[in-house]
Amino acid sequence: MKRIIYSSILMFCGLFLVNCSQDEITNPAIPDIPATRAIDPGCHWICDCHMRNLGWQNRCSACGKEYSEPHGQLILRFSDYIKANVTFTTGNDNDFNRIELPTGQFPAYAPEPWYETTGSMSYYNAIKNSSIYRLTPGYAEAADYAWYRTVRILYPGIHIRTTVEREFNEFRLSEGRNLTGFKGQGLLDASKAAIEAFVNYRK
Repeated sequence: MKRIIYSSILMFCGLFLVNCSQDEITNPAIPDIPATRAIDPGCHWICDCHMRNLGWQNRCSACGKEYSEPHGQLILRFSDYIKANVTFTTGNDNDFNRIELPTGQFPAYAPEPWYETTGSMSYYNAIKNSSIYRLTPGYAEAADYAWYRTVRILYPGIHIRTTVEREFNEFRLSEGRNLTGFKGQGLLDASKAAIEAFVNYRK
């Protein structure tokens, strides 16, 4: 009889300790702290030299190679329209929404986050939900890169929608013809999505 009582007491204490441990693990008073943009902009690309770079970077921080020279030309096309109003600087002061241009310069300030609206994000999400994005890492990386950079070089109130469309169409028929393979397709598809999002953006 004593042995049964003793076993029951041990079992009760064990359950008590387990419950205490679970309460400590799931304590709602300790919130998760999300990563800020200053820590991680949410877009990365891997250079041929295996260096991991951030989305705002045009060139690899290790070897200096561009992720995509043709796509850089698209960025330069759009940057021409902001050189008088926005101007350029030599750094981004850890503001990852100010992307590096192929010239090594940065816009003096980032555009308003028009690309974060539900309507704009629907264009990006359509790409992310595609089978080629989910099954092809090279395509996905290129698409993320192109979206991240293209939307951040387009400034509402400065860029005119029809001009943006024209510049992209001319790019596709010129420098864009050099974008091939899964990487090239990802760059083209996401750039097109960014253009369509901008053209249809409304405050």
